[in-house]
Amino acid sequence: MKVIQQVSFAGIDAIRDVEIPDPKLSPMTALVETAYVPVLPWDVMTEKSDLQNMRPVQLPLVIG
Repeated sequence: MKVIQQVSFAGIDAIRDVEIPDPKLSPMTALVETAYVPVLPWDVMTEKSDLQNMRPVQLPLVIG
């Protein structure tokens, strides 16, 4: 599965287009194919580490 992954808080240079294994699905989950996803202000603030006090994230992080 192709994802956009953030590997550090170093700005746009820390964003990578990577291939990861498909997730294992349970009977109560679904895998949805998407062509486009939005980048919201929340995503930009997370990428810059502005929300680390409110919403701590561990890297690498799949964006979206």
